Amino acid sequence: WLSASFRYSGIQNLNLYGYEDFYDRSFDVRLRLLKERPRFPEITLGLQDFAGTGVFSSEYLVATKTFQTPAFGSLTAPGNLKLTAGLGWGRMGSSGSIGSTGT
Repeated sequence: WLSASFRYSGIQNLNLYGYEDFYDRSFDVRLRLLKERPRFPEITLGLQDFAGTGVFSSEYLVATKTFQTPAFGSLTAPGNLKLTAGLGWGRMGSSGSIGSTGT
């Protein structure tokens, strides 16, 4: 229901903030808000780089639903199919955005 990680990144030849090489440390956490149920997906909220320098900071909300898949013929076995969709803000939402929702 809770996951956390620490990341240390080094980027060379970037020339960011007057430094040729840039090193960043960040702390990420994700929290499952709702557990998956037969009719509803699992909902997870995540925060990236919220306790670091903030260069890669972002927030996201994601939904994942698992479906049982049948076997198709004698060559495949039944299994699970997971579908995931999400929205991201901050660094995750800074490129290729979906634009305005009508306002």
